[in-house]
Amino acid sequence: MSNSNMTYHEMKQAILQGLLHSGWKAVDEISMNHTSAVAKKSFQTAVGERTALAYFTDSPDECCKLSGEYTSEGNNVLSTTSFFVWYSLNPRSEVTADDLITGAIEFSKNAEVRIADTMPMRLMRQSPAE
Repeated sequence: MSNSNMTYHEMKQAILQGLLHSGWKAVDEISMNHTSAVAKKSFQTAVGERTALAYFTDSPDECCKLSGEYTSEGNNVLSTTSFFVWYSLNPRSEVTADDLITGAIEFSKNAEVRIADTMPMRLMRQSPAE
C-alpha cells in the first residue's frame, strides 16, 4: 500500500491548498519552486499593512514542518506557531494530502490568533470608525 510517499513538492502543494482555503495567497512561482516559502497573508494594522509568510520544510528522517513569520514590535510572533508531522509517530510514507491540508488549516487558525493579539492589531480594533 505504498501509493503514498509524496514528493516534497506534492506535500508543499497540499499545505498550500490548506492555506488557500484559509484565505492565504500563494507566493510567486519562483519562491514556491526554489525556497521553503509557501504562502502569505496580509493584515491591516494600526501601523499599516503587514504580511505573514508561511514556510514548509521536510526533513525525511525526522519530520515535516509548517512554520510562519510575522514581525510585530521587533519579534516574530509566529515563532512558536508551527504544525509538525513527526515521522517517528506517523511514518512519512503514510502522510496523506488530507493530513497536510488539515494541519495547514489548523496552523492558519493558530497564526491568526497570535497576529490578532499583537499591539498594532489591538490598536486597530480599538480605534473608532470614522
